[in-house]
Amino acid sequence: MWLLRDQIGIDAELGQAVKEKWLGVLLEFHLHGSSQAQELVRLATILDPKRCRDFLSREMDDEARQRGRLTTALSIFRCAWDHSLSSIVTDFIDKRNLPGEALRDALFHLAGSDGDFAKAWLAQRTSRFDVSSAEALEASGAYAAVAIGYFSTDFWDTVWPQIEADDGLARRTLMDLVYATTHRGCRALGIWTERELSQIYLRLEQVYPSANDPDFRSGKVTDAGYTQDFRRYLSGTLEKRASEAACDELLWLAKKLPSEGTWMRWRRKNALTRCCEMNGAEQNRVFCQSWREIMKHVGSQIRRTCSS
Repeated sequence: MWLLRDQIGIDAELGQAVKEKWLGVLLEFHLHGSSQAQELVRLATILDPKRCRDFLSREMDDEARQRGRLTTALSIFRCAWDHSLSSIVTDFIDKRNLPGEALRDALFHLAGSDGDFAKAWLAQRTSRFDVSSAEALEASGAYAAVAIGYFSTDFWDTVWPQIEADDGLARRTLMDLVYATTHRGCRALGIWTERELSQIYLRLEQVYPSANDPDFRSGKVTDAGYTQDFRRYLSGTLEKRASEAACDELLWLAKKLPSEGTWMRWRRKNALTRCCEMNGAEQNRVFCQSWREIMKHVGSQIRRTCSS
């Protein structure tokens, strides 16, 4: 394969022969996105871009119809992706009423493969979400999750107020974000600001209360189990940031969520300690202050329990 690729680069006659006789083989031999297949597809897109775009359209149509997904069709071209393929995907989305999973496959792939194109395209679709039906709500949640998960700097002020205003949209968006960060390789936890992390945590607690978290059962993972993990990732990220802003947000969450006040203050104590270590500040004074806050909170909880 490597010899063929290199030889085509210097032998125009060989390249033309492969284009006429073997291009179909290069595309069909995609093996679900293996590294060897990616090189073959990259070679095919150089030899005949139009035929490759047509192939992508057919593959997406077949997979969406047969499986309700788009993962295989999109993965074939992962290493050969460009704006022309992004246009194929967005046209496909606009012209078809895709099932939820296929739509999420397309949106998250687009955001991860061609961010600038995806950002410009999303800007036309996030100003006001349709929440009038279950189908519209599912689609809106997917768009909102991609906008917040990949481009929060650009879309937060537009998208987040809508998530706060509608519980149904919040549930759909946050569940899609949960799966995006755990299954789709979305690295949103690293790009969200401390304020965004705390706001997401609070909204998640409001629509998926931790009081409803199921007891752990070996071998069974539920949506509630994923949201439970996601809350831990959010608060853990704040603790690891160990910045002044992170400490402020942990204290804000402790006050907003009395049932989790102790744990949030404990995380804040850990963040403050680490912050002091990194900045060379007086560690014992800050540690004692945080410890007094924790014990004061625990004492008030005990007194409240005893009085009731």
